[in-house]
Amino acid sequence: MGVVAGFDAGVERNFGPWWADICPDWCVGGHRKDDLLADRVHVSEGVVVPAVQLVGGRRRGVECVATLWRERPAQAAVWVHVGLNAGGEMIGGLDLSIESLGAVLGEFGSALSVGGVAE
Repeated sequence: MGVVAGFDAGVERNFGPWWADICPDWCVGGHRKDDLLADRVHVSEGVVVPAVQLVGGRRRGVECVATLWRERPAQAAVWVHVGLNAGGEMIGGLDLSIESLGAVLGEFGSALSVGGVAE
């Protein structure tokens, strides 16, 4: 497992007045005073995990890249973005709330503990 740098570490983490909430501990910053509204989000560093993707019945090695993100304000939901890096090209992507991801993992965890995994 590895980490991908998200933003320039030397950039300020907090501004006002549009960024009134403090960055969560996992935010890597990168905020700028002139950020457009769509860019005003907290983002974590990317976590890279080697993975296998099934494409047309064939398996290929890829990297699964996951990041946390949250729009402002502080009470907004935290999301997990999962995408694939195949040969330097980011492909696909899925954004799930922390609660939704937990529910999915809980369901699979229950299924796997009851029936096991067929190889």
